[in-house]
Amino acid sequence: MNSEIVTSPKIYLDTAHVVNIARLRNGEPVDERYRDAYALIDECITQRHFGLIFNPAAALEWLEGRATLRSAHQLADVFDSAKLVYCLEIDSVIFTAELLRECSRIHPGLNAPDLPILQVYEPGKPYRNGLGILADAVPGYFDGVDLLPHLRDVRPPKVFEAPPLGEYVRRAHHLHQTRPDVCQEPFGSAPGRFLRGTTRVASPQIGVREMTS
Repeated sequence: MNSEIVTSPKIYLDTAHVVNIARLRNGEPVDERYRDAYALIDECITQRHFGLIFNPAAALEWLEGRATLRSAHQLADVFDSAKLVYCLEIDSVIFTAELLRECSRIHPGLNAPDLPILQVYEPGKPYRNGLGILADAVPGYFDGVDLLPHLRDVRPPKVFEAPPLGEYVRRAHHLHQTRPDVCQEPFGSAPGRFLRGTTRVASPQIGVREMTS
């Protein structure tokens, strides 16, 4: 019998699909045309070891409109119940990683930091933080960027202990309550904007223990 290395399939779901899976689990109405499809996806992520991709910035979207803190936590529960979760870095880190890789291709001797883009996410386990790696490798990287106050004087850790995904909901809810102006800004329209919103939710330094290894 030939041995093979099997890579778990990865699934990325828009918020609307995560909402429907949560509704299905709670016995709430779901379009009958897609009920079986959502049930199969739910089975794949909870029983078949399909990797579900989590985007930290999605927690902001989970609280838009008529959403409540309770409904947002129900969406986080979909991810927390998955056998395997991958976490996607925020856009600013992904864009920077792509630029650095292209620069390294052109100049092979370039000493560029290795930025993570997609990692396995396990609460309580070490997680490499792209923002922390950038801050450590490039002193002054955030100078001149309009960061939120809690980020201005705190050095992001390179590695931190991954919190439960419900923690991202708590941070997003706090941001909606305290800085609604940030939540209403279009992400990506300026360097400060996509850092101000998504960094606030994705940054690990609030209530999460830094790890030294």
